[in-house]
Order: sequence, then structure tokens, then C-alpha cells
Amino acid sequence: MTLLDTILENLVGKKKQEQIPSYKLTREIVLKCSEQLQHFINHFISGLISGNLAIETDLRGKIYELIYELIYELNDINSNL
Repeated sequence: MTLLDTILENLVGKKKQEQIPSYKLTREIVLKCSEQLQHFINHFISGLISGNLAIETDLRGKIYELIYELIYELNDINSNL
């Protein structure tokens, strides 16, 4: 699991609803660091969509259900991502 996986998984699924402080902190991190994270997030999302990315997160089985939610959340934070 990478640091980016750990950060982004707070934006989707049950963690988003159950751990509200983590969700809010993640939104702030992504917002404040969006310029620095943009390349990594784009690579991560592209890899998930194309199936070329090895996923090492707890959400691996549900990732294709959650990808749209993740894209929505990232766009809501910063539409340039």
C-alpha cells in the first residue's frame, strides 16, 4: 500500500462516512497539495481504469465500484485534478 492509496481511500466507501475527521483532513491535504499530487493522482486513476496498476489496498475487491466515487470526490475538491 502506498501513501497515495492510504490518503485516497479516506475519500470513498465506509471510511468517508465512518471517519469524518479523516475524510475532512484528506480533503484539505488534497486541496492544499493538489498541484504536487496531480501527476501521481492522474497516474493512479489511469492505472486503475486501464487495469495496469497493482492495487494493494483493503479496497481492492471494490475498487471498480469506488472509482467513480473517487473521481467525483477529487473533482469536487479541485476540478483540475
